[in-house]
Amino acid sequence: MKVFRHFLLILVVFSLFNLNYAQENRTQTLPKSKEKLELETKAFELLSEVIDETATLKLAENRSYISSLAATLFWEKDEKLARQLFHSAANELIKSQNTPKSRRQTNIENTDYYRNLIFNNLRGQLVFRILPKDAELASEILYTTRPSELANAVQTYEQIIAQTGKKPDLSNYKQEERMKLEAAITEIQHEQQIKKEIAKKDPQKLAENIRESFAKEMTSYGFLDDLEILNKKDHALAQKVLSEIMQNLASADFSNYSKSYVAYWLYRRFLAVRNKPVNQNSSEKNKQLELDEKSIKAIANKEFDYLLTKTLTESDSGFVERVIYLKQILPERFPEIKGKYEKAKGVLKEWADDAETTEKLGENPTLKQIVENSSKLGTNSKTEYYKKAVGKLFETESQEKIAQMLNQIPEEKDRENALDYLNSLAAEKKAIQESPTEAKQAVLQIKSDKERIAKLIDLAISYHQRKTAKSQKIAEDLMDEAGKLVNETPETYTEFTVLLPVIAGYASVNPKKAVDLISPLVGKSNELIDAYVLLANYDDAHYPYVSENEILLGGQDGYYSYKGRYGEIVKKLTENDFDKSKNVIENFKRADVRILAKLILIESILVQ
Repeated sequence: MKVFRHFLLILVVFSLFNLNYAQENRTQTLPKSKEKLELETKAFELLSEVIDETATLKLAENRSYISSLAATLFWEKDEKLARQLFHSAANELIKSQNTPKSRRQTNIENTDYYRNLIFNNLRGQLVFRILPKDAELASEILYTTRPSELANAVQTYEQIIAQTGKKPDLSNYKQEERMKLEAAITEIQHEQQIKKEIAKKDPQKLAENIRESFAKEMTSYGFLDDLEILNKKDHALAQKVLSEIMQNLASADFSNYSKSYVAYWLYRRFLAVRNKPVNQNSSEKNKQLELDEKSIKAIANKEFDYLLTKTLTESDSGFVERVIYLKQILPERFPEIKGKYEKAKGVLKEWADDAETTEKLGENPTLKQIVENSSKLGTNSKTEYYKKAVGKLFETESQEKIAQMLNQIPEEKDRENALDYLNSLAAEKKAIQESPTEAKQAVLQIKSDKERIAKLIDLAISYHQRKTAKSQKIAEDLMDEAGKLVNETPETYTEFTVLLPVIAGYASVNPKKAVDLISPLVGKSNELIDAYVLLANYDDAHYPYVSENEILLGGQDGYYSYKGRYGEIVKKLTENDFDKSKNVIENFKRADVRILAKLILIESILVQ
């Protein structure tokens, strides 16, 4: 898969390295500049070409994917055409569902079979592109594209809920049936989300949607947000729905994970409000949903009773996490479960210690508190805590004094990371104070190559944006320092990912240099994709996103995931040469690849 990823990263660079002009103009106030309007016109013309080219693609899945993406981009400019494209995407999707699949796609051992192919992942992409634009149309497309296998799975799931009153334990089912039920759960979640969007205009419908989600075991942590939306429209109704849910939980069977999950989020909200009460004189107090202590304690007591009898699994993080909250609500009952809790913590010591310690430390502990508890914190928690502490100290203390304080951090790696962050802050400050030499020296003190490169590029962009001859010279010098830390002719995927942000930085600061770095990669891109497709024809198990000699554009390793990951590059680029970028794209040999590249280019201009 790395060969394909390597190619896709090249594709991102080719398509994006000249397009920051479009991004910069998005920040301008209306009316749009003449140049911006001309660029958008060219983008829409290219998009029309892409729609025409789509007919040459073999796979109905790809024609569906491109049509839905084109519809999204056309929506504001030509809603009538966009609706036609969405319906076309749905029709192509139905064709793909009815097309006989290869051995790979029907191999039950491949989990993609039910998750992404029969119950097509493209449906989710299509429906959720439509949803923010027209929830009614999204609902229509959801039902018209629902395959019979999925409809049967949904029916089976709903029958189980009706008979047992709770979500099925998927571990009790064989693989095929389990995947069908997983697909049904996802489908019902999509259905509920669409219903919620339709219902948002009507408080009564929104209340029913919240109740229905709870009844179907589809309540997620977002239900509190839904209640807040309802609360703004009808406080009394929102409070009534919340009271109904809490009353249900007070007599619930907590072996039902869904009920336990809802209770967990209610505990968190209750404790957050209790620890930070609303100003009694504030007008917000009357609008706030009440999680009364008596009801919360009744729910907590019910779950405590269940947890006392629950058989612990080998790694029962859910048990530990719930007790952490329950003991804050019912401290008098903690001794009853302490032994069991300590046993569960012993199995999950590192995770449990981290969860317990972060809860104790809160949002903004002092550096001393972090150091004292560092042995019980996980790596990620320590990193975030130390960054917050350094940032807060940097507001009032000198760099030298903070560095001395950081020397008390016991773990060498943690200490180095904290000092790197301090040097990064110092570099930013020196840059603002017009001290480029000192800023550069501060960056060069950063020990991590990756962090050093990133900070050099950030500073280079910052100086370039000042648009003076002096600042431009400084920006180019900083980029050259970053360039020294990478291999300009990468031979591996890892080397290319390190080079990528450097190319993006040069594209802002020194476009000619960016072109020099990209040029050697042009021929390699066609070779890599041809090799990938050839291998896929002989080894479809390890190269699953090629079918009939064509790349599945909406697959998990499709370009879209990489555009999402590296799309921030676009915001950093300053030169605009649409025609040149388009000409580069035309050098790709394969139609599917050309379409990929054109879509990235178009989105870079049109997507806000």
